[in-house]
Amino acid sequence: MPVGKSFLACALAQKACRDDYSAFYTGTAALFRELAIACADGSLRCCWPNSVASTCS
Repeated sequence: MPVGKSFLACALAQKACRDDYSAFYTGTAALFRELAIACADGSLRCCWPNSVASTCS
């Protein structure tokens, strides 16, 4: 049963863009694949807060 998660994500991203923030919208599988690659090559540490990046160790 659809509950509007994608609609909500798009609406939040549009609002962020209107407020001069950037937004990135992707599917969950692609997001986790990119996070795994960033953890493996160490690039996640330069882009995320320490609390998130420390889980890669």
